[in-house]
Amino acid sequence: MHKQTPKEPVYRKSQISWLMIVVFSLILGIISVSYFVQAGRNPLDEVSFSVLAGFLLLLLLCFYKLTIVVDDRRIQIIYGIGIIRISIRPEALRTVEIVKTSMLAGWGIRITTDGMLYNIQGRQAVRIQYGKDKLKTVRIGTAQPQALSEAITAAFLGRKTAEGE
Repeated sequence: MHKQTPKEPVYRKSQISWLMIVVFSLILGIISVSYFVQAGRNPLDEVSFSVLAGFLLLLLLCFYKLTIVVDDRRIQIIYGIGIIRISIRPEALRTVEIVKTSMLAGWGIRITTDGMLYNIQGRQAVRIQYGKDKLKTVRIGTAQPQALSEAITAAFLGRKTAEGE
């Protein structure tokens, strides 16, 4: 069986969470200064500092950026340096719509009452419903909801029309 390679992405956009970069940099800076001047009654030892700083740096590298890629086979959500990747293959795409997320939904990877939410900033998102037997709902946060919605529609709903389904 010949495996078909995906075409060039119809959509590829990265968003950088400057708020996360600033907050984590400040926290890392404060922890580093506290360690190096040995501030406080019970200062951090070398192992504790290394573990804490390493963990915060890893979190920052994993979540400082969100890249969304849409090609003819899948929608890919890539956080940070690429350790966290979510691939959605909407075989039976039903709806694509632009929505606003609730302030309570927050940022990051979330389970909401309306399915999964993947975002890094802002409240704009594209809501996708897909599935043959069981309906799945995903919201993808983006600064360009119109462009993402159009790319998903063209890649998946447009293909159905062209194939005569």
